[in-house]
Amino acid sequence: MIEHGRRRILQFNVTRHPSADWVVQQWRKSLPEADPYRDAILDRDSIFDADVIAFLKI
Repeated sequence: MIEHGRRRILQFNVTRHPSADWVVQQWRKSLPEADPYRDAILDRDSIFDADVIAFLKI
């Protein structure tokens, strides 16, 4: 996860078998409080399912 405005790395983590739950957990670790971010850029990987999108809309 990169904050482009300040060019700062927020989170860097790797796993062999990522899942939607893993992605949501990485977001929680990186942004524990209500954040000022408006946009998230995701690729077309199938792990970015409805659960991940629902988490980001909170």
